[in-house]
Amino acid sequence: MKQILSWLMSALLTFSCWNFMPSVTSVAIAATDCSGTVIFEDSFDEDPLKLGNSSLTHWDVEKAIADLQGQDEPKNPNQNGYNLYGYYGLGHYLDLSGGGISTINTKKTFILTPGTYQLSFEIGGSPGYISRYAVEVGNIFHEDFLVDGDDRIFSTISRQIKVDTDTNAWLSFINSGPNGTYGPILNKVSFNKLPDSSICPPPNQSNLCCDATSVEPEVIFKETFDQEPLKITVNNLANWKVGSLKVSANGGFIDVIGQKEDGAPLYDYYGPGTYIDLSGGGISTISTKEKFTLTPGIYELSFEMGGTPKSYLSTYTVQLGDVFDEKFIADGQKEEFVTVKRQIKVEKETNAWLSFINYGPNATYGPILNQVSLSKIATCNGGEVEKENLVENGSFEEPELEGFYSFEESIPGWEKVQGYAIEINKRPITAPKDGSQVVELDSYSTTKIAQDITTEVGKTYTLSFAFKANPNASENKLNVYWGDTVVANLNKTATETEWQTYTYDNLKATSTTTTLSFDNLDEISDSAGTYIDAVSVLEN
Repeated sequence: MKQILSWLMSALLTFSCWNFMPSVTSVAIAATDCSGTVIFEDSFDEDPLKLGNSSLTHWDVEKAIADLQGQDEPKNPNQNGYNLYGYYGLGHYLDLSGGGISTINTKKTFILTPGTYQLSFEIGGSPGYISRYAVEVGNIFHEDFLVDGDDRIFSTISRQIKVDTDTNAWLSFINSGPNGTYGPILNKVSFNKLPDSSICPPPNQSNLCCDATSVEPEVIFKETFDQEPLKITVNNLANWKVGSLKVSANGGFIDVIGQKEDGAPLYDYYGPGTYIDLSGGGISTISTKEKFTLTPGIYELSFEMGGTPKSYLSTYTVQLGDVFDEKFIADGQKEEFVTVKRQIKVEKETNAWLSFINYGPNATYGPILNQVSLSKIATCNGGEVEKENLVENGSFEEPELEGFYSFEESIPGWEKVQGYAIEINKRPITAPKDGSQVVELDSYSTTKIAQDITTEVGKTYTLSFAFKANPNASENKLNVYWGDTVVANLNKTATETEWQTYTYDNLKATSTTTTLSFDNLDEISDSAGTYIDAVSVLEN
């Protein structure tokens, strides 16, 4: 964690969008599996690791060649598997700049009938390089993306695509450079046809549709910024609080810019209207003054975002309380606003602010925000009944951090058993599995944390948690206990930085209180430790 703070002002992360638009007429939507019918899948594992590929099992490579990179499984425990630029750990993945800027097209032509399809893929960048690429499905879908390699994590991109008439289409990934040697790195491509009339959240939120009814959108919040006067270095807005990054020496100011009908323009990059530059004399954040009460259902968040024209790339995060947290890139080279839409599933009543958090790197020219709205588009009818999670604060969302990390003697639900403190991290230190915060088990020393769970003698329980490696740690061990019983002794290498969820069934209770604990006490104490998140215990 300590080493990664220096990365803050230059980090850029690709973004994903989920833009399926449901009908506003009243339609009953049954609970269903949203994976649908598989049209195409490829994880590139069928192709051997090799530089300079002009053809792959399922893809034609055009314009240049592509590199099949990665790391094979070891053949025995005492050896490492074959590694060919395995930036992202085990598995095979494709660099689209393998001696040139290349395009790949599926060899198979898909026959698409009317309906809604979901395209999903993982993307990363070559470390140290920013790349542009586009994705196409025939002539029915095209979108341009940016990806940054400094994060060294794959991001999952998911799109829902509506097909109105029978059509034939290839799937294409088009590298736009600028680097012909180190480009976007592609993994785990899937293309599915979804069940009819379904409203399905993105894969990182839920695998099931709720039993829902789409409704006339109910506007929760809407902002055009038109009531604000044009002015430089503003520290307060009518509907927003203006703040700064805790690790930044400046910030807390934004610029209200644009062009009013009855006045002179002020940096009117995007023509008539009023919009907000989040780098108004510092790298700043804005959060709604109002805290919204969100009842179960599906919400649509929409906003327009641009970069400062001609020369600036900016990163920013959008958060809606604990139910949504995503990082984006604003590209000033487009010289136009891009409309971003997300559909967010809320499973239980919650209160949330809406926040836009600028990460820079430029403190004068930043992401430019316009036309923000939040609406409820579907009401959940209780089709999915969730069991109660017996773990308090299982995703470590309390206390809510103002900065990016904190050292605590105890937090709601959890006690420090051994070590210096309970260390809580959030973006941009690391990306959580659930919510916006995680626990790192090495706050200047190895750590053990525990929570007493109310149980019933003789009953069995299912434990689930997410675990990933810290890339800055020499060891990443995790020991898990259910009372005095060892549930697991896990170990990851520094390259295994993707979240993996572990589930253990039939843990039997022998008393009315069972202590659940996690530690990394048997590893080297180096101030960089194992990450855990999304802990749950459910009664069987």
